[in-house]
Parts: sequence; C-alpha cells; structure tokens
Amino acid sequence: RLHTLEGHTDSVVDVKFNVAGTLLASAGMDGLVKVWTVADGAEAKTLDGPTEDITWVQWHPKGDIVLAGSSDMSVWMWNAGTGDSMMVFSGHTDSVTCGSFSEDGRLVMTGSADGSARVWNPKDGNCVVTMQDARGNSKGAFHEQAVQCLHTVGNLLLTGSEDATAILTQITTDEYGGFAGKVIARFRHHTHSVEAVAIHPVSHYCATGSLDGKVMVYESHADAPRFVCAHDAGVTRVQWMRARDVLLSAGMDRTVRVWDGRGGAPLAVWTGHRDVVFDVAASADGAHVVSGADDNDALCWQFSSA
Repeated sequence: RLHTLEGHTDSVVDVKFNVAGTLLASAGMDGLVKVWTVADGAEAKTLDGPTEDITWVQWHPKGDIVLAGSSDMSVWMWNAGTGDSMMVFSGHTDSVTCGSFSEDGRLVMTGSADGSARVWNPKDGNCVVTMQDARGNSKGAFHEQAVQCLHTVGNLLLTGSEDATAILTQITTDEYGGFAGKVIARFRHHTHSVEAVAIHPVSHYCATGSLDGKVMVYESHADAPRFVCAHDAGVTRVQWMRARDVLLSAGMDRTVRVWDGRGGAPLAVWTGHRDVVFDVAASADGAHVVSGADDNDALCWQFSSA
C-alpha cells in the first residue's frame, strides 16, 4: 500500500487517473470530487458544486480537466489545477448516471435515468444533440427506460439501458458545424437491464453485459450477436483490452472472465472474490488485470506467459 486517501465523508463510487498518471480523481456520495497527487497521496483540490451525490467521474483525454455527473441532474466540469468550475451542463430531468468526453475531447456525452443521452459542447455548455424516446410521443426513437452506461470511440456512442437494449449512435456534423445523432443499430437480444457496454477501439465490435447473465458481442451494423458468452449470474462490467484481442467481463457470480475477442471462446475464469465483482481494469501493457468486488477486496490477475 502506497497511500491511503482520506477525506470523503460518504461512499467513494468512482476513481480515475488523469492521462499522465500523475493525478487521481475520486467521486463521492458526499457530493464532492477530490483530486489527489499520485506521488505523495496528498489532497490537491476539492471540487464542489453539485447538491447531491456524484455518480461518476472522468478526465479529459488530453489535459487536467475533470468531468463528473450528479444525482441532482447536473454535470460539472472543473480545472483540476485551479479547482475552478469551468462549466455546468443542465438539461437532464433525472440523475446523470454515466458520461464521458469524446475520444478527441471536443464533446461531452452523458446518459441519464430520464432515458436520454445528450451531447454537449464543453466550450459554451450548450446541448447539441438530444436522443430520447419522448415517453410515447416518438415510440422507439431511443431508450424507454433509464440509461445505465455508455462508451464512446471516435464518433460512435454506445448506450445500455434498463429496458434491456443497447443502442449504437453515430454523432455527425454538417458543413455548417451542426451536430446530429443517427441511430445505426439497436441491439435487442438481452432480457434484463444492460449494465455495461464497450466498443472495441479498432474493429468497433460492440460488447454488452446484462443482468440476464449474458455478454453479447455485435458487429456495428448487425441485427444479431456475433457471439454470446455466459456468466452464472448478472454481468456488471465489460471491457476490451487494447493490448490483447480479448474481452473481459465481471459478474454477480463472483468471477472475472476472459473471452477471445473474435469468436467468444472462453480463455479463463478467475475465481477468488467472495461477492459481486463490480469493476475490472487492465494494465496498459496487457499483463495484469485488477478487479474490485463487494467483498472489500481488490485482486490482481496475471496472464500466463504462454
């Protein structure tokens, strides 16, 4: 153990390193985001503003700018160096459950319990694309229940929802600089809430994980899954590994599983956790994977040298 970071007064729900690996942001149900210096574990800044708990936190892909969503329906963006608020994004009508900068850092994308996903211009805070079902006025236009998760690669946005669907949207621009969201695929083969989604950084295969215990992988324009993988209980997280052509998944069956990224063949089942595994992350070189679970443990796994 290098450091113990103390200061939040309620549960810590998310942590992220900045792109340089020098700072760590932590999101708390106390309504605060704290920024820590990795080298010495010191608290560098406390970022406040939301009136309710923070639900997630992300860093800008190219700089020390922090983005976070809140149960109070707002999204905040801060300068981590000064601690100053740079922008507040308002428009969702329920808790902002997930969010991210676009891969190039030029847009902000968010999903909400109100069933919508929104795309924002971080320079002026304006919402440039709203994707929503309108609660029956345009039935089938988007998710019919809460958006639980999202992932973005390039101009693609993949969202998963309590309505058991995942939707792949392409964010486009016109010659006048206007933005639009075009749904290019609806993945409807799960039977329970989609809790995790991930887009492959190269092939753009779309992975979805659901409380039905299934991991499904789709080609970006396909009507049916390319392959289906199974846990013994609900799936909480899926992640593609950049350094290996494999897919990681974590589940309520207390396992982390490794699947071949092309055909879905099982490569490994890692057991050791004593409760639901909620998160999994891979090292940049692909040698190690860390998982965190409700048993209060974080476990580190190593791939075989073979």
